[in-house]
Parts: sequence; C-alpha cells; structure tokens
Amino acid sequence: MDVSCDVAMGFEWARPTTFDRPMFAVGHGIDYYAVDHSPSYLWNSATWEISEAILPFLRTVARGPAAWATDLTVSRAIEIRDGVIQNPSILGFQGRDPAYPHARIA
Repeated sequence: MDVSCDVAMGFEWARPTTFDRPMFAVGHGIDYYAVDHSPSYLWNSATWEISEAILPFLRTVARGPAAWATDLTVSRAIEIRDGVIQNPSILGFQGRDPAYPHARIA
C-alpha cells in the first residue's frame, strides 16, 4: 500500500490508482494499491491496516542494523542505509551515479 501516492516516487512503476481501478500487479502475487487520498477518505481503516502490517516488524526495526539483516522483509525494505541508496532502480530513475555520493548524471 502506497500511502503517499507520489508518481514514480523512486519506483519506476509507482503511480496513483483510482477507486475504479485501485490495484495493478507489479510482480507474481504482488498487487500495488495507491488510491490517492484513501488514507483521508478511509482514515480509520487505513490506519488500522497499516498498523497491523507494521507491528510485527517493530521489534526488529528497534533492535537496529544487526537485527535488520536477519529479517528478509526488513532487509529488503531498506532503501537508504547510512546515506547510501541501496536500490539501483531509485538511482536509475533519478539519473544518479551508482557510486556514493550519487551525483546526478542525467
């Protein structure tokens, strides 16, 4: 669920969806949902669902980097670590050099 609904927010496939077509597939068994303003339109449900999805990972996140490496979901969710962008797709989308400090090349 993309709460911010920013177009291409670092992911080449990210875009707001509509209530008529709220989801689209981004991978095998992965559906992307980003109905713009759904958190304000359905604030209680959105808050509940996001909280339910995040709660199982809070202890791992609170334990720090060593714990993050032991959890596949958390480690795959890290996009920036110590100021270094981890996801090459973000760098490509933003036209940045893969080497830190990721200078703009496009």
